[in-house]
Amino acid sequence: MENEIVKIPKGVVIFREGEEGNFMYLILKGKVKILRKGQEIATLGKGDFFGDLGLLTGLPRIADAISEEDCELILVDESSFDKIIKSDPTLSIRILRKLAHRLREMYSLMDRMEKEETSLEVENEPLPPGVKAWFELEKEGEIFPIEQKITFIGRKDLTSSFIPHVDLSPYDKNRYISRRHARVIFRNGKFYIKEEVGVLNGTFLDDRRIKPGFLYDLEDGTRVTLGRLTLIFHSKIKQAS
Repeated sequence: MENEIVKIPKGVVIFREGEEGNFMYLILKGKVKILRKGQEIATLGKGDFFGDLGLLTGLPRIADAISEEDCELILVDESSFDKIIKSDPTLSIRILRKLAHRLREMYSLMDRMEKEETSLEVENEPLPPGVKAWFELEKEGEIFPIEQKITFIGRKDLTSSFIPHVDLSPYDKNRYISRRHARVIFRNGKFYIKEEVGVLNGTFLDDRRIKPGFLYDLEDGTRVTLGRLTLIFHSKIKQAS
């Protein structure tokens, strides 16, 4: 592919969150709006690029891209990207700086979301009467009770004196699990799990990898794999009569 130039009219969806990301785009003319869950997170113009995470990682798109004006875009696939980087090393520096800037913005956004979320639940607030939950370590059979509405899972951090409610340090000799790996949240009569931002080795629910920062339903019997350890979640919720 030789750096194909495409013209996009105003108001066209260039790609949507969840779609396969085989291209990145360089903006020659016009503006492109980037939205996440319907919320605008950036407006890009001439000289900017987008879709680079999909191209570099091969993972699905994480946001929507919509043309805000009539646009001219250069489509860049993996082969073209390699040629551009080799012919113009300064572009790789621009991309690294842009990615670092986006990562910083993402952490700021996650911090704001974290404050909003924790305002809904009080840390160390106990589970309501009639609600019981626990994790069972799949191979060892060790039981970890869940007693609060917010329960952290991870490893002990001696530097900050942080000890998660579910401390897997003794079973994670190779440190595949992050210190603040995930949290279990009880809200509106249901349990959810959320992987913390920055986790390296991922979290899987019944072999399905979850995205950091999002809530996922946690049902009785769900297998939760963190690093190389698997926990089985158990819960009993007594319905009010």
